[in-house]
Amino acid sequence: MTGKSGRQMRTVKYTLKSTIEHMGLSSNGNCGGVNTTEVGHQSDATSAPVVSLSRQPAPLRGSIPVAKTRDSTAQMRSIILLCIAAVASAAIHHRNPLMPLSFFGRPTGGFLHAEKLRECNELFQGGLNNRDAHASVSSDQFAATIETFYVTQPIDHSNPPLGTWQQRVQYNPRFYRNESIIFLLIGGESPAAEKWVAQPNITYLRWAEKYGAAVFQLEHRFFGKSRPYNDLKTSSLKYCTVDQALEDLASFIRQMNAKYGYVNPRWVTFGGSYPGKIAECLVPSQVPRLNSGCRGEFCSSYIFARLLWQVLVVIQTNSQHPSQFSYAMVMENVIRNTSAECHEKIGNAITVILNKALTVAGREELSTKLKLKPAFNETTLTVRDLHNMMAYLFGGLQNVVQYTYDARNSITMGGFNVRNMCNAITSSTSTDPVIQMRAIIDWIYTFYPSDDGTIANRYSDLIGLLSNTTFDDENGSENAAMRGWMWLCCNELGVLQTTDHGRNIFGNMLPLNYFIDICIDAFGDTVNIVSIRDNNLAFRNRYGDANNYKAKNIVLPNGSFDPWHPLGTYENYPELHQKAILIEGTAHCADMYPPWSEEPSTLAPVRAEIEAELEYFIKESSSEATTAASEITTSTSGVIAASIPLLATTAVLVATH
Repeated sequence: MTGKSGRQMRTVKYTLKSTIEHMGLSSNGNCGGVNTTEVGHQSDATSAPVVSLSRQPAPLRGSIPVAKTRDSTAQMRSIILLCIAAVASAAIHHRNPLMPLSFFGRPTGGFLHAEKLRECNELFQGGLNNRDAHASVSSDQFAATIETFYVTQPIDHSNPPLGTWQQRVQYNPRFYRNESIIFLLIGGESPAAEKWVAQPNITYLRWAEKYGAAVFQLEHRFFGKSRPYNDLKTSSLKYCTVDQALEDLASFIRQMNAKYGYVNPRWVTFGGSYPGKIAECLVPSQVPRLNSGCRGEFCSSYIFARLLWQVLVVIQTNSQHPSQFSYAMVMENVIRNTSAECHEKIGNAITVILNKALTVAGREELSTKLKLKPAFNETTLTVRDLHNMMAYLFGGLQNVVQYTYDARNSITMGGFNVRNMCNAITSSTSTDPVIQMRAIIDWIYTFYPSDDGTIANRYSDLIGLLSNTTFDDENGSENAAMRGWMWLCCNELGVLQTTDHGRNIFGNMLPLNYFIDICIDAFGDTVNIVSIRDNNLAFRNRYGDANNYKAKNIVLPNGSFDPWHPLGTYENYPELHQKAILIEGTAHCADMYPPWSEEPSTLAPVRAEIEAELEYFIKESSSEATTAASEITTSTSGVIAASIPLLATTAVLVATH
């Protein structure tokens, strides 16, 4: 980093180091880097048909309690604010300004990975907590034990002659005690972040240390360095499917069993958000083809599925199309229960903005007051431009709600939550609803800085960014990962966060048409409304939905504030050890993160409940694995399949991320 921003970064780091040392805490003075990936060129969008699909609302489950205000020490707040300042100058280089803060439900950095911020996280979870076993140990010290290597996989598991590619693996053997207990973190819609196998205070890594588990993270195909092809063309992305990802996992487990010679291995897979869905699908009862021919380690009687984190269940229950309006319903409930005044003002502001967008004079006013860049051009204006502006406003709101009170990073722990967002609009001195909405944007930009404080305002610019088909882009933003996630949604998963659910504070900000247009414009003529509908429906028919999910040894935790949670199941089957938990007052994947002083009080007992199930499984599976080993013969590939109880951790999001 050079120039003014570089000098600012170095100055803030120095200040942080001095402050921490003054407080008597250990630190290397580094608030962590920003995990940058790709961004690409721009091109004009093609035209697309406007479509309309009938909708059927899905019921919400679980209550949305009012968040409790928790006091924190001045010391904690000082460090958090300093860390935010330290990453602020770099954050703008991480998020392309043409991209909404959240897009297709995915925030900058991915659902879990976000910025690295490893040292800051250790301060929050470690240095300020005397009960933390790793308070004085940095992630970099643990990272020294991480091994990165690649495994060979077929491009198409159903057509091996097509060719092979190399899939990236991160391996942490630090805690392993030679008892064949293996934890596998399934990679998802982002490059694999080393911190998830190196940061010792992350919940599942604490368990790995306690139970002596080896730890792997397998990067998802077409993300990060795991590239079946060297481009992201639609013709290449057709091999980016859940089916192929499942086969990658199956092949990986076989290869690791052979490579490390595990005896009666007990695999426990962890998946947060979309990777949780993959983990769920590993259950043979959900994937009948894995039982076909009983390929040794995949005989259903010897498979144990366990989901310990949230799962992104793809299509909304009772819906025949990919719209997911329950997401916005949860957002509204969280805002309403946080502050009735906030709920009213946001709803009023959005209504005013929607109405002003219908007239020339109104659009001129919005361009000025919202600081749109470029301003609306009446000569080239399209309906998609209007929806695109709304997407940027909605994306900011959804990113706040989705991670409110989470320990995702220093930003969420530093006050990026619904309560403070509501304070921004309710404390505005202006009586103009548009200016009040801009107050929220200004508040968001204190955490995610903008060079000039403007809001990107051209649909064709966004499509140009998302149409880029290269992995390695010039400015280090993460366009490649966003294109990959968008493909998964358009092609199979659905989960398009519309506001098409009738009367609500968001109005018709984001109709389904907007997302369908993006899918078509970004991926070409082979993607259309029929293919999107049919592929999404076929995926649900293939893997089932939340209402019918049933498996053995599964924990299903979900946060009541998480807008994704309506998509999951809350069915409990004690005899199978299928446990569904709705964690009141928490958001997306909250139980995965390290404990911290201001987390919701509901998290600690849930972590203990999950660990109890994990301990049960580890103990019980040991004897079952021994029995299975005496009955399983070699697989068709010649690999000894003795005792391969495949533990596929699964987390289903209920009543919603």
